[in-house]
Amino acid sequence: MKLKGVSPIEMHIEKIVLGVVGLIFMLVVASQLLGGGSRVKVDNKSVPIADGFAPIAARAERVHAEVSGPPPAELPRPRPVNLVARWEATRKADVGPSQRLVALVPARGPRVGALGDRAEVQIAPESRFAEIRIPEPSPPRVIAVRNTIDPYFVAANREVQNLLRAQGLTGQPWDASGNTVEIKFSGAELARQLRERPEGENLVPLPEALWRDNFEILAVQFERQQLASHGWGPAEPLPQRTGEPSLLRDLSGENVTPDAVNRAVDFAATNMRRIVQPEYLPVIAGEPWLTPEQYDRMRSIETNRRLIEVSVRRLGEANTNLERLTQQLADLRRPQGQPGSAPAVDTPRTRELERQVEQATRQRDLIVNELRGFGVDETGEPLSPEELEVDELRRLARVLETEQVSIWTHDLNVQPGATYRYRARVVMNNPLFGQGAQLAADQAPMAAIPLISSPWSEWGTPQQVEPTEVIFVTSTNPGDLGVAPSAGIEVFKFYYGHWRRGRASAEVGDPISATVRLPDPKAIPIFTIAEGAPPPPGSRIPGAVQPPSQPPGQPAPGIVLPPNAQEGPRELVVDVDAILMDVASIPGSGPLGGQPKYRALFRSRGGAVMALPVMDDPSNERYRRLAKSAADGLLQGQPRAAPDPARDRPPPPPRERERDPSPRTPPGGGGGGGGGGGG
Repeated sequence: MKLKGVSPIEMHIEKIVLGVVGLIFMLVVASQLLGGGSRVKVDNKSVPIADGFAPIAARAERVHAEVSGPPPAELPRPRPVNLVARWEATRKADVGPSQRLVALVPARGPRVGALGDRAEVQIAPESRFAEIRIPEPSPPRVIAVRNTIDPYFVAANREVQNLLRAQGLTGQPWDASGNTVEIKFSGAELARQLRERPEGENLVPLPEALWRDNFEILAVQFERQQLASHGWGPAEPLPQRTGEPSLLRDLSGENVTPDAVNRAVDFAATNMRRIVQPEYLPVIAGEPWLTPEQYDRMRSIETNRRLIEVSVRRLGEANTNLERLTQQLADLRRPQGQPGSAPAVDTPRTRELERQVEQATRQRDLIVNELRGFGVDETGEPLSPEELEVDELRRLARVLETEQVSIWTHDLNVQPGATYRYRARVVMNNPLFGQGAQLAADQAPMAAIPLISSPWSEWGTPQQVEPTEVIFVTSTNPGDLGVAPSAGIEVFKFYYGHWRRGRASAEVGDPISATVRLPDPKAIPIFTIAEGAPPPPGSRIPGAVQPPSQPPGQPAPGIVLPPNAQEGPRELVVDVDAILMDVASIPGSGPLGGQPKYRALFRSRGGAVMALPVMDDPSNERYRRLAKSAADGLLQGQPRAAPDPARDRPPPPPRERERDPSPRTPPGGGGGGGGGGGG
C-alpha cells in the first residue's frame, strides 16, 4: 500500500546509499589489483614495492667490493705535526704593535677554546649552498666632538699632529674638532639567515660547524662626502689612524691562504673592541669623549633637566622630613627623668613614629630610584659609567649572538664649518674560503674569495662641524643722517676645552674683533715638551702617574701649575673673519607687521656673504649650549673637595624596638609624619 505524501526517493534512500558505497569499494579494489600494486621511492625514483630492495642490494655489493678489494696503490701521507715547535713559536711571537697584525696570532697554535685548532668540516659532494649575504648596517649617525687633546700625546704622534694642523691649529692648545660616526649591525640576524633553509632548488643551509666559531668582523669601512656649493662631492674612504688594527691590508693580496684568514679571525675574535669600537684620543681639557650610549644618556638628562630639578627638590624635602621623624623617635626613646630610668618602649606613640619613619624612608627611596632612572645621583649630577654598569664597559659579546652591535669610528680629518655625511659597510671573512675542493664545480668560485662585505648602508644625516668662531647679533642700529649703521655682536671662540665669550660693536666697514675672558692662567697651562719626555703626573694619557685623590671632607687645594709648564694667557683677542657690510630691515617686518626687524650683513675675506638677524630668543639651543660652556670655562681648573660620605649618607633606620607585654600609654599624645611634596 502506497503511503500518502511520501515520494519514491524517500522510500528507497537507504538502498541508493548502499549501492553508491558498494560501487566505490569495487573501484578501489579494482585499482589495487589492476594498477600495478603499491610503489615506494628509492633514490628519488618510484619503483614497485617488490623491486624496492634491488637498488639497495646493488649498492651494498659495491661497498662490500670496495672494502674487500685490494688497497689503493698509494695513500696520502699525513703531514707531520711538531707540537713542541708550535708551542715555542707561540711563546716567541711578537706581541707589540705591528703593521701586519695577522702575524700576531699563530695559525694553529696551542690555544684553548673554539678558535684554536679548527676541526676540518666535511661537506657532502651533492650539497649546494646559497650565496652568503651579510645584512646591511643602519645609516650612520654623527656625534660632533670638540675638546683639547693632551699635548704629550700629540708630540708623540706625528700623524695626529698633522691632522690637527690641517684644521688650522699651529700649537698648544690642541683644540680638536671631529665626528664620531656610529652604525648598528645585527649579528644575530646574520646567524638566523645562515640557519634558515635558503630559497632555491636543492639549496641547503651552510653547515653550522663551518661558521659558528669561524665568522668574525675583520674591518668596518666608512666613506664620507663633503657638501660643496654645487652639491655633494665624491665619496672618500676614511683613513685609518696609525696603531689601529688593519687586517684588510694583510688579506688584500693575491696569494692569501686559509691559514692567514684563520689568523685574522683569531685576532679579530680576541680584539673585537679595537676593530669595531676604537678609542678616542686622550683629552686634557673640555668635555670628555662619551660612547654613543653615554652620549644619549647625557642628552636625555639635559632634556629632562627640569623634571630632575623638581625631583632633587622633593628629595631634599623627603630627607628633611625623615631626619625630623628620626630625631623625634630618638628623643622618645631617650631615658626620661632620673639617671638610670628606663627608656620608653613599645607604646602607641613609638609605634606611630616608627610607622611614619618607615613610610618616609620608602618615599625617599622612591625618589632616589626615580633620579637613578634619569641617570643622575641624589644631587642631580650624571652618574658615572661604572655606577650605570654601561654595556660598553663589559666585554663585547660574540657578534653572531648580538642583536645590535654598536660600531663606531672617529673622523678627525675635518674642517671647522664644513658639512659631511657618511656611509659604512661591514667586512667579514668567508667561511667557505679554501673549501673549493669539497664544493660542486659550479659553486667552487664561492670558495675562492677570502672576504665578503655587506652592502653599503644608506647615507646618514648631514652634520656640520661647528666653526672655530661663532657670532650672534645682539642689537642693530640702521643708522641715520650722519650716523653709520652699526651692530652689537656676541663672539664665541673655542679655546682650551671651552667656548669663551666676548662682546664687540662694529660700524659698517669694521672687522669683528673682541677680547674674551679666560680662567686662572694656571688652569690653562702651556707645556714645554722635550722629545721623548714622559707625561707629567696627572696627565690623562696612558702611562701617566695619577695624583692621589683629595680625602673626603677636606678643603680643596688651590690651582697648582703642572711640571714643565708655564701659565697660559689671561685674555684672548679674537679676530673673526667677517666685516660688517650693512644693517637692513627684514622684508615683511615693516609698519604693517609692527616694529620692523633688522639683520646684519657680513662679508668674509673670501667673499662669502652672511645675513644674521638679531638673536632675541635666549632659549636658542645653540646659544644656550655655547653660553653654558663659557660660564663653566670661567671656573676651569677650580678643584672641588671630594664629597663627604658621612654627610651625604641618609639617616640610619630606627632601632628595632623592645616589646613590652604590657605597654604603657604616655601622657599626652601627638602625631606627625608625612612624605615629601610632589611636583
